[in-house]
Amino acid sequence: MNVIHHALALTAVLIASHATAQVTFYENSGFEGQSFTTQRNVNNLERFGFNNRASSAVVRGNATDRWEVCDDVRFGGRCVVLRRGQYSSLSSMGLNDRVTSVRNVARNAQIDEDRYAPAPVAPSPPEVTFFENDSYQGRSFSVNSPVVDLRRSTFNDRASSAVVRSGRWEVCDDASYRGQCVVLRPGQYAALSDMGLNNRVSSVRAVDSNARVDDGRYAPMPVVSTDYGRRNNEQLYQANVTSVRAVVDAPIMLHDADRMLWDVVWPGSTPDRALTPGERLSVGGHEITVLHTPGHSPGCCSFHDARADAVFSGDTLFCGGPGATGRSHSDEPTILRSIRTTLLALPDHTIVHTGHGDSTTIGAERAGVLARAAELGV
Repeated sequence: MNVIHHALALTAVLIASHATAQVTFYENSGFEGQSFTTQRNVNNLERFGFNNRASSAVVRGNATDRWEVCDDVRFGGRCVVLRRGQYSSLSSMGLNDRVTSVRNVARNAQIDEDRYAPAPVAPSPPEVTFFENDSYQGRSFSVNSPVVDLRRSTFNDRASSAVVRSGRWEVCDDASYRGQCVVLRPGQYAALSDMGLNNRVSSVRAVDSNARVDDGRYAPMPVVSTDYGRRNNEQLYQANVTSVRAVVDAPIMLHDADRMLWDVVWPGSTPDRALTPGERLSVGGHEITVLHTPGHSPGCCSFHDARADAVFSGDTLFCGGPGATGRSHSDEPTILRSIRTTLLALPDHTIVHTGHGDSTTIGAERAGVLARAAELGV
């Protein structure tokens, strides 16, 4: 009897363990919008009303659990394998709004490395630092967990500027997250007086990465957070620059489709290497994903920093609409298609640092881009 009991218990454990292997797809990037979760193979997502709708995904289960996602029915077409973790945007692997079938990969199956999607990035823990004076001067106080009442930290009603290093934070002028509250995005806020909170912050908490926040609740747009600002007693010198490489000693990378433009300006020289869509670059402690966004030029790329909720759009997307397409190598339908399928796949709160002019957000540009795309039938 005990043998049977233990056998049944072991079977239950095995079933429960197997049941934890699952993948969840989300309609929008950043794990937002409607979702669909499966623990079984699905040879056609059309049956569940989720065909060609997935923009982000989360794979849960054991470290060995993997899922193959494909852009055609019955696991055909282009397929990539997702490992356990969070994929905030499927655009980096060319599958945004293109997943049609999905199946679990056997644990003992050998998978070539080139079949895997880019490794999921572990999110940085949220962190915000408040400063006693404007422009990040004076005493500071850093927070990485909710603080219901800043009086306990002797920093109540003392913050005049702030730097959000990761995550989104709600700051309020009363304890227990009451009173006037605004949400800060990653970046630098040189003066909290701009939002009516100078020397008034009394409580602060991180905003869940999946939470939807109305635009009216956000603080004014921050400037990008950097670590290369001028320090106290630092002297500045001016020098003529003849080569960027001589200043920063950084490799020069170029998408192959823009090589013809390079050859016109720098004939006889070559870039250090090619930019590959979907690859991740390590820059100043940040992991940046390369997004191919042609239109301004054939090889134009944008760079997505998922941890900072920011994208560097270059000449692809400006504050007010698409970038310039007046040159012979530019094309407006192409740039609209790039923005619609790749950049608009990012969450609305994503900050867009443009190549010219003011920063903006994906949400602020969405309606205008979609309207122009509809006009051109893109």
